[in-house]
Amino acid sequence: MTTLVLTSETLADTALIGQAMARHLPDSTVVSLTGTLGAGKTRLVQDLAVAVGVPERTVLSPTFVLCQTYQAERLIVHIDAYRIHDTDEFESLGLSEHFSSPALTLIEWGERIQGSLPRQFIQLTMTIMADDSRLFTLASRAPRFDPALLGIARDCESIRFPRPAKAPPLS
Repeated sequence: MTTLVLTSETLADTALIGQAMARHLPDSTVVSLTGTLGAGKTRLVQDLAVAVGVPERTVLSPTFVLCQTYQAERLIVHIDAYRIHDTDEFESLGLSEHFSSPALTLIEWGERIQGSLPRQFIQLTMTIMADDSRLFTLASRAPRFDPALLGIARDCESIRFPRPAKAPPLS
């Protein structure tokens, strides 16, 4: 498993992570975003979408509509599974069809539909450390994502965890 841990102490740090993800994640990638309310899931999606040319004001949490699609330099599908009860409901809504599209699919509360996720996906866990500080842990068992995670690590070298001058290698 490849794991990358980043710290975000400011909105600019979160924007850096979103920009790096937009640059390095290949088409047809599914990212499961987990974290408590207020962890920054929607903020990260906004930053990633803005990085590919989507106007920030149009990127909203799809809590009540369940799915938003944004087309700019890349196609982005933004799903919110908070109100979905289980994998059966997710499947009956047809949302898993997005997994086979060329889109970059980002799923807030992805842990709620864990059984519906494709075999190869990236797990991004956001942990609130303090008022404005977040820990972002990106992990995948799929070797096809290793180059993307390494690219994100390079772009985010200044916020690798721990934050001392010399960050540890990816595990």
